[in-house]
Amino acid sequence: MPRVIITTLGFEEKFTVRSITRHGLDRGDKIVLITGPRVERSEKALSFIKEFISKYYQSEVSISIRNIPIHDIYTAVSEVKQ
Repeated sequence: MPRVIITTLGFEEKFTVRSITRHGLDRGDKIVLITGPRVERSEKALSFIKEFISKYYQSEVSISIRNIPIHDIYTAVSEVKQ
């Protein structure tokens, strides 16, 4: 049965990588990354995670990125809820 790992992504990729390695991934699983506005440091972390998934899990795991507005809590909660 496919699983979903939902994690936040800031400037450091290590927390997401730890979650992935701790729980493991199988064919058909999905990773949902919740992040704020994209800046250079978060783009670098995202790039690392994509390379990590590609290297160890090939195309068997999908990645979804949700950019959430951080300045309006009501909009942010609504976006995450969807």
